Amino acid sequence: MPTTKLAHYPGNYLSGISKFLTKKSTPHLRQVISFGGGDGSGAQKSDYQIVCTYRDLVAEALEHSAPL
Repeated sequence: MPTTKLAHYPGNYLSGISKFLTKKSTPHLRQVISFGGGDGSGAQKSDYQIVCTYRDLVAEALEHSAPL
C-alpha cells in the first residue's frame, strides 16, 4: 500500500489548516469550521468541527467532489 508524503507530516498539515483558518481573508471558513483554543495566528487550536448547520452541505459537496 503506497503512502503519501502528507501522511508522514500530520503536524505540518494541521498547522497549515490552523494558519489558513485564522487568516483575516478567510472569515467565511470560520463560519463553517469551528475550533477550540486560541483565535489568533500562532495560538494552539483543538477540536476542529464542522458546524452542525453546514454538515449536510459539506457532506454533499464531498460526495460530488473528485477523488484526490
